[in-house]
Amino acid sequence: MSRFRPPLHLLALLLLPALAGAAVPPPPTAPFFTKRAQPVWEGTLVAGDPCVVRHRGILRMFYTSVETIAGVERIMIACAESQDGIAWRKAAPAGAGETIALDSGRGWDRHLETCEVVEVGGRLRMWYAGYEREATETGRTVATGELGLASSEDGVRFTRAQARPVLARGDRSAPDFNALYSPAVVQHQGLLHMLYTGWAIDDGPAAPFIGILAASSRDGVKWSKRREPVLSGPASGLPWVGTLKEVDLVRGPDGVFYLFFSTECGIGLGRGPSPTGPFELHPAPMLVSEHPWESAGVIAPSVLIEDGRVRLWYMGFQPAFSDFAVGYAEARFPFAWPAR
Repeated sequence: MSRFRPPLHLLALLLLPALAGAAVPPPPTAPFFTKRAQPVWEGTLVAGDPCVVRHRGILRMFYTSVETIAGVERIMIACAESQDGIAWRKAAPAGAGETIALDSGRGWDRHLETCEVVEVGGRLRMWYAGYEREATETGRTVATGELGLASSEDGVRFTRAQARPVLARGDRSAPDFNALYSPAVVQHQGLLHMLYTGWAIDDGPAAPFIGILAASSRDGVKWSKRREPVLSGPASGLPWVGTLKEVDLVRGPDGVFYLFFSTECGIGLGRGPSPTGPFELHPAPMLVSEHPWESAGVIAPSVLIEDGRVRLWYMGFQPAFSDFAVGYAEARFPFAWPAR
């Protein structure tokens, strides 16, 4: 039995195979990562879209969660903390509900999802996706998500930097005409580089698109969008990729940028010389569904590369998104990449 109505972008994912017009072939075997059989964090009710950062000697996880107060459901960003990345607890102060890092707004970001948290200048900065109304309220496949910015001194409570989005939707010709979700931000050569998922599938966009886009900024507030998409399913050349969704980007100790991305068949991996690629994709997914609690899919990777390990937290979900939680997998670094 469903414990609550799942967030917007999760509902949209249920429709993607039909939108693509064909069944996605089964994936090859995922070769690298070793998973834990059970979730490492479930939140008060559910937990999804993890973002894990190392901050002041501990690991902090920021994740999408939900609470119902006085009969009103709200989707927010919550926070948990851990010493080892396996045993998690609510960040203090913790009550009966979630430890809320960023609560619902009152306008364009009444619902919150898919955040990215990065330490910049000694403060944690959070880029997050927000939308006013769910897709089911508007009769569209995807809600009009845009990206906001908040910051924190203590690593738990975040304050919005401004009332409006820092990265807004494009016009009808843009690949983010309908929505922007799932930001991933890295610092490189004096700039902040963001990858995010752009959606252009509703209301007659000039060119339908779901895939990875990019923007850059000096201050994290004013962003310049890259004209060309970074990657899309059709451009990947891999039949199992299908639709690209949530993304994470991390620079390895070898100076290479590693791109982790969600598909209908699992979590894929690419590598490239810069935050925008070009990315060489591994021919097989890195992570696929294996256990009952993640039987319907594994998505939304968050990755740290440290101590010779690739540490990956992800969201696993059950059919119709009736339940979801955060799992953990690990691999050795560097990867054994197939010879060209």
